[in-house]
Amino acid sequence: MSTAQNQGCVRPLMISGGAMLGLLVVVVVLNWGTFALMFSNMSALGEGARTAEQMVTPDALLEYMAEHPEKTSLVVMDVGAAEPHIQHQGHAERPTVNVSRLLLLRSYAEAVAQGRLAPDRRVALAEVQRYHLKARGQGGHPAAIERLREEGAITEDSLTIAALVRSMTRYNDEAAADWLLARLGYPAVDATREALGWPTRATPLPSSGRTLSWRHPQMNATPAERLTALTAQPRATYANDVLDLTGAFTASGPFRDEVLTLVQERGTEISLRDQRALAQATYPTARATEYAALLTALLQDSLGSPEVSARMRSALERTVGADTLGGPLPVKAIGSVSGAFPGLISFAAYARRPAPLPDRVVVSFIQDLPIAVFYHMMQTGMDRALFVRLLSDDAYVEDTARFLADRETGD
Repeated sequence: MSTAQNQGCVRPLMISGGAMLGLLVVVVVLNWGTFALMFSNMSALGEGARTAEQMVTPDALLEYMAEHPEKTSLVVMDVGAAEPHIQHQGHAERPTVNVSRLLLLRSYAEAVAQGRLAPDRRVALAEVQRYHLKARGQGGHPAAIERLREEGAITEDSLTIAALVRSMTRYNDEAAADWLLARLGYPAVDATREALGWPTRATPLPSSGRTLSWRHPQMNATPAERLTALTAQPRATYANDVLDLTGAFTASGPFRDEVLTLVQERGTEISLRDQRALAQATYPTARATEYAALLTALLQDSLGSPEVSARMRSALERTVGADTLGGPLPVKAIGSVSGAFPGLISFAAYARRPAPLPDRVVVSFIQDLPIAVFYHMMQTGMDRALFVRLLSDDAYVEDTARFLADRETGD
């Protein structure tokens, strides 16, 4: 082929390549927000990657907790004991995921005991699904409904309130929790919190409205601007705003339609790091010692009336055979509420053990996790393996207590 022919072929290719490059630039410019979010999340997924690579056993997670007391709390105690086995930063007030549903569960049990709510009353499934936002952190509802269908708890597209409560506690159904909070009324649940003497921020808020408080179609503020505003906002004012947003979202109208369109087409448009910061600023807070005391009282039938305690336990407990660590566990049943959101992991549980072993409570709150470490835990289940072992293995609890005590004293 002659030089002239080569040049004739190259010129169209250069023109075509230049046109494609120009088109790509236009696409990036027009969708800069989407590309910027994608690049930000890719960067975030590398945050703490070296730590995640080194975290290969539950003991490595304990090492992380010892090295980061400003981020982690762990309380392990036996029912009837004068002092906990482990009290690692248990008095620190930290943001939590899902465990505040224990307050919601107690309010529900008290409403049933007082005849204000009938657990066998049937609720239309569509009524509950109006609270499902279909956004990040709102993904438990579809899986929960599928499990309830498999159990036969849903018939003719309705289910009992008792089944909804079970879906909330066992299957992390955020829509069921939001529905129950609306049914009981926020003031009643807040009164439960106040009676315990817990901080104002401990009361649960609707998950859908809280997520919308970060961003919704009628909001122009950036995530950073929202974080500044929400951090400065009094909790009572914030709670009212979240409840109002929840009401607007669950009602038929243009706001609900705009929200669903935005979420389905573009997601929340909030980066992983911003989600972590916003969650830590707005999620309910608690102290691990407070929830350990609550679960201990629940096991001792001293949380309200014995009827209230029994109803709460029935919603929480699952029988146990063997765990992922291998071998049978000296545990009859475990009752737990747990949750995770980018950067946050929360776990509150008790184990009912065969006599003469005392029942045991384990509560752990972890905040501000590097994104890579967080997803590593989600993929491996390392955190749950650690907590289940602490619930069941006396020797391991003693070793852990010595290890954390030595690290605290610098030995």
